[in-house]
Amino acid sequence: MATEKFGVGLIGVEPNRSWAARAHIPALNGLEDRFRIVGIANSTEESGRKAAAALGIDKAFSNVDELIASPDVDIVAVTVKAPSHFELVSKALNAGKHVYCEWPLGRGLDEAVRLDRLAGEKGVYAAIGTQALRAPAVRYVKDLVAEGFIGDVLSSL
Repeated sequence: MATEKFGVGLIGVEPNRSWAARAHIPALNGLEDRFRIVGIANSTEESGRKAAAALGIDKAFSNVDELIASPDVDIVAVTVKAPSHFELVSKALNAGKHVYCEWPLGRGLDEAVRLDRLAGEKGVYAAIGTQALRAPAVRYVKDLVAEGFIGDVLSSL
């Protein structure tokens, strides 16, 4: 089995609030034999520095482009709100980086298909995470719907 550690750069880390801080970073730390957190990039350099310091991460990149361009980053974890996914995932894929994107990959099927094709063209992977399905609040709502507590669900957005 290979002993290479994959370098992970995270985009969008808010201490104590974001999926990155509450789920991704602890998971990566627990898998330290295979992954190492290279650093983070947030919407501003100052925000990134504060988040890195709060979470014990050594590097805060000055911006997303610097993180993506880093030769130490093999995998870019995109954990920001969905409207920014297409732009950020596209940049990472075009740079030849693997991407782990908090669900959804894009805003709709068209963007997801385009990103999937781009990953294939670049010979890298684009994967999504669906941790929200395990969130206590989401599981509670699922139970309420299953019990018929809120009536017949006709649609959701």
